[in-house]
Amino acid sequence: MSNFSPCFVLLVLATASSALAAEARIPISGTTTITSPGTYFLSRGITGAGPLITVQANDVDIDLNGFTLTPTSGAGVFASNFDRVTVRNGFIVGGQSAVRFEGVEGARVERIATSGSTGAAIHTIDTTGLVVHDTILRNPGGEGVLVNASGLAEPAQVEITSNQIVGTGGSGISLTNTGGSIVAGNTINLVTGRGVLLDTSRGVQVTGNAIRETSMAGIALVGSDGCQIADNVIRLAATDGLILDINSTDNTVSSNQSTESGGNGLQVGGDRNVLTSNLLGGNVGWGLYFNSNSQDNVFRTNVARGNTGGACAGGTASFCNVGANNTSGADNFAPNLL
Repeated sequence: MSNFSPCFVLLVLATASSALAAEARIPISGTTTITSPGTYFLSRGITGAGPLITVQANDVDIDLNGFTLTPTSGAGVFASNFDRVTVRNGFIVGGQSAVRFEGVEGARVERIATSGSTGAAIHTIDTTGLVVHDTILRNPGGEGVLVNASGLAEPAQVEITSNQIVGTGGSGISLTNTGGSIVAGNTINLVTGRGVLLDTSRGVQVTGNAIRETSMAGIALVGSDGCQIADNVIRLAATDGLILDINSTDNTVSSNQSTESGGNGLQVGGDRNVLTSNLLGGNVGWGLYFNSNSQDNVFRTNVARGNTGGACAGGTASFCNVGANNTSGADNFAPNLL
């Protein structure tokens, strides 16, 4: 005989039913437009003209559930001007982009694998609060991750971490107008553009990335300042391994390896940058090169060895100053040709 009253049992059942309803997941089995918040999951693979899933609501979580979206055009998942959208756990093959976000705040893409998009695999426009984590992006016709926030009044905040990006038709990771952001722990190989491009960005950390065989610079800063470039391994860039253009100022570049590039190991064109403890070896150009626009940079404890052009342009073994007022701690180890 039960020790609980009928009223208590009814209350427990009602509470359990409410909890299940709150946690209910909504299946997707075909091309879909989502118009209500909630957690959605694929119950099968979907093929067709994209976008295959269009998000028109805030607070949407899309679990691909191990299945594959195969857009023949457009995007696999598309959201415009709705916030807090997540795409995770599956595959997206083909289309113009695997995922495209426009005007989204709080977007997240994680644990997906993409291949063969004609444009950028993950393409965002004027989107902030973006996280791209633990993805595999193969052979897109454009960039692996393309973030263009040029339409935002304030720089977009993004985190691009622990991704594998291979065989891109553009840069591996390209960020425009981002700030307070992180690009860390990514492997980027065989890219047609730069490995990582920061364009008019502020206070971005680019750390612990492994970049190999780029058709342009391994890491390039264009009009970007206050960034930290540290502990990256760059090998076999077709041009300079690492470059700070003439409008990139007040950046710190430390403990990077830039080797066997077709140009200089590290080229600096901007002002007031600090360059410390970088290994610059086996490059076709100079190990370290300050172009004529550079001023007031500080460099020390760098090692430049075996560079065809020489260790350091425009001076002695431990001091180079093609520009103006670039100063050294006189403790760089830079024999010309070892």
